[in-house]
Amino acid sequence: MEIKQIKALLGLIQFDRKGYNSHRAYIPFRTIFRACNSIRESDVMRRLSKKLIGRPIKVATGQTELIDEFRMQIPKFKKLIRKNSKPLLKNIKKINPKIFDGYIKKKKSALRQYLYPRPLQRHLHYARKLLKEIHYLETIKKKDKKRKTFYKESAALIGDWHDRVVFIERLRKQLPPQTEMIKKLQLQNRTDIRRLRISIKEYYHI
Repeated sequence: MEIKQIKALLGLIQFDRKGYNSHRAYIPFRTIFRACNSIRESDVMRRLSKKLIGRPIKVATGQTELIDEFRMQIPKFKKLIRKNSKPLLKNIKKINPKIFDGYIKKKKSALRQYLYPRPLQRHLHYARKLLKEIHYLETIKKKDKKRKTFYKESAALIGDWHDRVVFIERLRKQLPPQTEMIKKLQLQNRTDIRRLRISIKEYYHI
């Protein structure tokens, strides 16, 4: 979560400063994010399989090995953070409030294109990124609570949907076939998509 917040701030700096390369500045933090994401994906698969089918399914890389590898790299990660956080904070303090508001407005406009008039499944991954980014930035600005709730809850809803999609793909490869469980998960996903559409209509007053 914190790494994604850093990415949001780097995008803000690039919006404010011509010639600033947010991608290059993000690379050291991306290393940490990818290590965390590998652990998270494995953990999601383990928890979902235990909850839904009563046993863990085999994943590409063991959870224990991923955690052990991450722990070994913690000193390196701390060094990366200390080295790169100071210039980040220095640049953020220089951001004009009007620039900040303009950046949020730009992100909201991009989000609307993904969600309105009807969210497509192929766009949900990008929409979730924007929802989380806007939620974080509006939290900094302490904007209207109801709007922040829409961003946070919609991102969580899409996240659950995505986890099930990934889990379904794993189940398709299992023997014997988990046909009934796949149908159950697909039904849950359709329900969540309907909930998302209702929330979007309420938010945009469609």
